[in-house]
Amino acid sequence: MSQHYTQLTLHDRHLIEHLLNERTPLNKIAFTLQRDPSGLRREIKKYRSEWKKANQGSYLNDCAQFKSCQKRFLCGGSCTFRGRPCRSCSLCNTHCDDFQLLTCQRLVRAPYVCNGCATRYHCKHTKQFYFSSLAHDQSQGVRRQSRMGHGYTPTQLQRLETLIVPLIKNQSQSIHHVYTHNKDHFPMSERHLYTLIDRGLFQVRNLDLPLKVRFKLRKKGMERKVEPQCRHGRTYQDFTQYLMDHPGTPVVEMDTVEGRKGESVLLTLYFRNCSLQLFFKRDINTSYSVIDILNHLYTLLGHDDFTSLFPCILTDNGTEFSNATWIENHLVFDEEGLIQCQIPRTKLFYCDPKSPEQKAVCERNHEFVRRFIPKGVSFDSYTPNHIQIMTNHINSYKRPKIKMESPLSIFIAHYGVSIASALGLIEIPPNDIYLNASILK
Repeated sequence: MSQHYTQLTLHDRHLIEHLLNERTPLNKIAFTLQRDPSGLRREIKKYRSEWKKANQGSYLNDCAQFKSCQKRFLCGGSCTFRGRPCRSCSLCNTHCDDFQLLTCQRLVRAPYVCNGCATRYHCKHTKQFYFSSLAHDQSQGVRRQSRMGHGYTPTQLQRLETLIVPLIKNQSQSIHHVYTHNKDHFPMSERHLYTLIDRGLFQVRNLDLPLKVRFKLRKKGMERKVEPQCRHGRTYQDFTQYLMDHPGTPVVEMDTVEGRKGESVLLTLYFRNCSLQLFFKRDINTSYSVIDILNHLYTLLGHDDFTSLFPCILTDNGTEFSNATWIENHLVFDEEGLIQCQIPRTKLFYCDPKSPEQKAVCERNHEFVRRFIPKGVSFDSYTPNHIQIMTNHINSYKRPKIKMESPLSIFIAHYGVSIASALGLIEIPPNDIYLNASILK
């Protein structure tokens, strides 16, 4: 393969940075690397880094009228540069109505960066530099993300679902038969369709494929987590910023408790403002089972009560929480089963990977579940009524950290008796509380 089409190495990028610092023309750099000049330009513009640090004893000012401006007291004279022109202060850009962003020709035309600029140590404007190490790290990150996830939108998956679920579950057709006679509807190969079903992205399960369950299990592959596109705008940093912009917003932490691998699980919803935790049994650990429970709660409580209870949800990166659009919105479907409109009902955010401390109280509260159902014991033998009894006993137990009040009493004080009754929550007298499995027999 020609070198023109191979990936740039770290050594190549070190050479680019060195030649840019030596003020070498881009065409000559491209010739040295035996690369196409247009590809080199895209590399520099894509991976250049903004530099907003001022030189020692200086300050930043990105206004095009910087040299001639004589305005004073734009901020009311409250700054330390009192009596001097406002251009001496880096805050004047945000206060001045006549601010015009300077467009440096060196950043618009080749070389597109400030490397090698003779005035870069005295320039008072925001700069762009090409740093080889940072550029290489960004490039590798882009390559990793391009290979992660399935790349399909919730609407595309929902269209496929309406097609394959009736044919496979109701009519017992094979995937090969469905794919062969509906090729125009599938933007993927037949093998990849098997992979999507294996990931639990459809209501069709491997148990619905009679031939597949006879085969010997393959080696366990890499554990799949939330798709990168789902995390966009929903990271833990976005969560902290959201709470800063909306102070006082109640937060609900959502998690999963497993009994035995591959069997039924519990969905847990922990309310930070009152320490109450709800538990719901799910027959299978898929995103649809989570959505079904939230849709049930939305129908049970109504829009106003649901949004007051769940304005903001924080969860981990498990695949069961990967369908962010369907969790955040109540979906209205048309006669053909396609999404007609979306009604916002909550905001969903994800913790950082491998950071259980970001919802530590929710995790720690699961210890109460283990008093009733030890780790490794299947949840299959427990009915929803058993889970509701366990929920009431756990939430009636008084805690020292909330001044010896029970989570349920604080919940009722926040949201009222009617909502608690709708959720099946009943206060258990202190002397009648059980925190072991004997109450479930």
